[in-house]
Amino acid sequence: MSIALTTVFGSQVSVSFQPRRAHRLRSAFSGANGLTDVMLGTRGYPIVVTGVLYGSGVNYAAARADIVSQIEGIEAYLWDPEEDYTYFNETHYNVVLDRIELIPSGNPPRVFRQTADGYAMVQFIALLTSLA
Repeated sequence: MSIALTTVFGSQVSVSFQPRRAHRLRSAFSGANGLTDVMLGTRGYPIVVTGVLYGSGVNYAAARADIVSQIEGIEAYLWDPEEDYTYFNETHYNVVLDRIELIPSGNPPRVFRQTADGYAMVQFIALLTSLA
């Protein structure tokens, strides 16, 4: 059974994937050209998820704490084994979450932005890899 990416990252996301990456092993030796290149297949294709997390509370500190708890929930997927994920009608098989990064926004740039009293937001980019 697959997990919806919107379940993990919320509804304010955009999902795209990039071409597959080659997995090569290079080693040097004392010989004619001194370098060997072994092609080991593919390392899978990267899946890029960008989005916004929103938090709310009685004040900015509570809203920020709400966002931090959402981020900690997403971090739990860093240690999960491969899972199948869906986004709309597309299924990505054997996917692992590689990392999540928070993106500063606004002027001056801040990671956590207060949008209104008791509300905050943070932009993020998550990088996943489909091993299929």
